Amino acid sequence: GNILPASEHTIVYFTLSLAQTVSYGTINVYLNAVKNMHLEQGYDDPTKGSFMLQRIVQGIRNAKGQKPTRIRLPVTLTILQGLCSKMELLFQKEPYNKLVMQSAFLVAFFGFLRVGEFTCDSEKQFNPTFHLQWQDITFLPNVYKPSCIQILIKGSKTDRGSKGVPIVIGQTHKPLCPV
Repeated sequence: GNILPASEHTIVYFTLSLAQTVSYGTINVYLNAVKNMHLEQGYDDPTKGSFMLQRIVQGIRNAKGQKPTRIRLPVTLTILQGLCSKMELLFQKEPYNKLVMQSAFLVAFFGFLRVGEFTCDSEKQFNPTFHLQWQDITFLPNVYKPSCIQILIKGSKTDRGSKGVPIVIGQTHKPLCPV
């Protein structure tokens, strides 16, 4: 038979069964899916206005709690300076690795990049279609005397179509310079 529209009791039982195995946040995701499924089929939202369901979901939140929000403080110029000076010690015998790490930190900082926009989780997951490569970096006006760099970010959180977005980062004329 037809399972839609689901009754209030069915949704309450569904929610209670979910509470046995998943988090409060996941329950909300599932309830939104139930809501969307009903709306797409032309039915009213069965989760709206259900006092019993609201109280049960509130009780689950109180009992299970919400995952704490992970606070990510911004990297300041002072923190960046500290990181770069630590690299002097960490990579004393590996000047190339020190240069690569410092360059990555400086470009990320001055380009306002998210970590996923300039790194790859592992060598096996590298995909040249999506990940940064040498040919995505252009030194302007030339590589010998650049005043800025242009980097093609192939995909990011804000580039939904993965069309790629060029960003330009200029010289700072200070000790911490990404160019």
